Amino acid sequence: MQEPDTNTGTLKEILFKNTDLNTYAIVNGAGSDKVLMNLVAWEPEHQILYPEYEAEELEEAAPWLVELKQGEAFTEWLFEECIGERLLLFIQSTEDIDTLAEHYRQYSKIEFPDTDGNWEQGYFSFYDPGIFKVWVDSLTKEEIAGFHKPVNSFWFEGENKEELHGVAFKDNSLVHSKIILNKKTAAEKD
Repeated sequence: MQEPDTNTGTLKEILFKNTDLNTYAIVNGAGSDKVLMNLVAWEPEHQILYPEYEAEELEEAAPWLVELKQGEAFTEWLFEECIGERLLLFIQSTEDIDTLAEHYRQYSKIEFPDTDGNWEQGYFSFYDPGIFKVWVDSLTKEEIAGFHKPVNSFWFEGENKEELHGVAFKDNSLVHSKIILNKKTAAEKD
């Protein structure tokens, strides 16, 4: 398993540097009304991460797993408009989109106890950068191994737009990295 990169550079350079890995983003459709519109318009490889029986009803607010290809319209829009909005969890993996979508769908809906002690189902935004970091650090080694299994590394924005955080699972433990992005990267608009 490859450890997260620890170099500085632009976000695009970091995500697309290793051509042996596929680059994906889980994009939070609830965070922007343009996500679904642009998925339909530009047709990148994508899959909804909600169960199929709820997909049509919730598609505008759903998390979407999208394969990113350098230079394609959706990828360029994502870098120009969504960076800094905390809508993205980047994934690098050798797996295909179908394998990843099937794996991560199981995490988007969870059971939790209500105030009366009964169990209810609800949506879990594990892909939100603020939630992801706290949640992944709270998992047991076995849970981390299961969650991380098809992925080489995750990347997500920090609270500061110039920071990119990486998480990989190596030798039965999480490996964290933080990259200070070049100033151009914070906006990626030049």
